[in-house]
Amino acid sequence: MALTKSAARTKVRQRIRDTVATYEYSDALLDTYLAPALKEIAVAVRDVDPDYYLRSRITTGYTDALDPAPSGQQGFEFYSLAPNFMSLRWLERFDNGIVQYEIPSCSARDQELNRYGFGRPTRIAVTGGSTYTRSWAGGRETVSVHGAKFRIVPPPTATGPVWRMWFNADPEVATGEAENLDIPSAFEEALIRVWAFAPVSDDGSPIAAPMQGHVQNEIAKAKKAHGSRSRKTITLGRVW
Repeated sequence: MALTKSAARTKVRQRIRDTVATYEYSDALLDTYLAPALKEIAVAVRDVDPDYYLRSRITTGYTDALDPAPSGQQGFEFYSLAPNFMSLRWLERFDNGIVQYEIPSCSARDQELNRYGFGRPTRIAVTGGSTYTRSWAGGRETVSVHGAKFRIVPPPTATGPVWRMWFNADPEVATGEAENLDIPSAFEEALIRVWAFAPVSDDGSPIAAPMQGHVQNEIAKAKKAHGSRSRKTITLGRVW
């Protein structure tokens, strides 16, 4: 049975010995530690189940750009990442609902070098020899991540290209009391330990020190339990 936010908080109170009605830690205060605890557990989950938090999102080139520019000027390169984006897995061209090819990801520096054809920019004088445009000829389509945005270079020049991004997502943070927590069942006790440890550690409580060892033990146990349930997989070569 899935663990709800309310049930998990009750167990947290038991771990920190805060079960009397006039609580030392309010519900609101404890809830501020939930999201960081979920993120810590998510790291452990991905160690044994890399695709557990795998999500996808569709973006339309040109139309969804964050940096539209007048015709003939540089622009249409930056697009929003999903709010729960944690890290990029891969990006694919997805025109007409069909995967066309995977777009290589790279660093911002390599993207700049690649956009002009392996680091050899072509500069063309425009006005009085003082203004230049740079040719994108020879550059391969690539993606890089910049904070809450991703960048496509060379950018589209018209509406049409569709991209599907696959990414590791942060766990969804339950807001309703009866909402289930976004973790595998094997990690429920580990989450409770992580969540309970944070507030007492911040307070310098004497019960924090012995709890720390239990946290790591529970995470290790959860990884072993969940890992044994995960299906074995084989690695296939790319077909494009």
